Amino acid sequence: MEWEKSKLGRIMKYLNEFISYLPVIALKGFGAWLVIGFILNLLGLDILDGTSGYTHLHYYIIAILAVGSAIHFFQKFRDKSK
Repeated sequence: MEWEKSKLGRIMKYLNEFISYLPVIALKGFGAWLVIGFILNLLGLDILDGTSGYTHLHYYIIAILAVGSAIHFFQKFRDKSK
């Protein structure tokens, strides 16, 4: 297929993979943020200080998906390079 070789085709491939692996990515991100949050708690840091409770959920979801995506795609890259 011609469109699969285009830039849009590559973007759609990664977007499709992101959507199909969303639960796995969310679990990886949640696990990573448990560790990160524990360390920040031990250090006494509050990164959401000064924000309202309404926006916390948005920040949590974005942070979980961002870290989970980074971990997931790094693991796929590492496995592919072996």
